[in-house]
Amino acid sequence: MNISSLIKKYNEFILVGCCTDICVMQLALSLKTYLNKIESEQKIIVFQNATATFDTPEHEASTYHEFALNIMKQAGVKIKTWDK
Repeated sequence: MNISSLIKKYNEFILVGCCTDICVMQLALSLKTYLNKIESEQKIIVFQNATATFDTPEHEASTYHEFALNIMKQAGVKIKTWDK
């Protein structure tokens, strides 16, 4: 099975992870670009409270987390909050 066939099996993609502004954002934007290319209406959802990033003096976690969420939202990724 190729990746195209695999992707078409799903109605939506839910992404979570430990580095919002690196791993999660790169996957979300790459997947969104591919879905746009094949003119797919499949949704990509990122749960903002199920992702995070690291904190250093040069990389303030909450700022970079919010930047990444906003970039993904502007690209058409749905940003939601996980409710139990």
